[in-house]
Amino acid sequence: MSKKSKLQSSSFGGYFTFSKAQLLNKYVIVTVAFLCWMLFFDKNSFPANYKLGKSIDNLESAKAEYESKIVEARIEKKDIEQNKEKYAREKYLMHKDNEDVIVIEKSKK
Repeated sequence: MSKKSKLQSSSFGGYFTFSKAQLLNKYVIVTVAFLCWMLFFDKNSFPANYKLGKSIDNLESAKAEYESKIVEARIEKKDIEQNKEKYAREKYLMHKDNEDVIVIEKSKK
């Protein structure tokens, strides 16, 4: 190949050979500009979708955590409704006049 033919053509790994005129074709330029616009500058761009995906994951994990807390709260509510006196004695250390309250705490090791 001569120097002139090397300057006029581009090769991508030997599979495709394009001339300078083909690379500067208006359709190629418009397609490349459109892809760049859609990938980086549009409101639905790749970085924006990545951030939205991460926030969706965070929100879903928070939702699962709150749902488990709701289940625990419903169980506790049911326990309160069934044993009001027991709940008041255990949680708020309430007692009758003729009783003494002794609190035994489990040590955390």
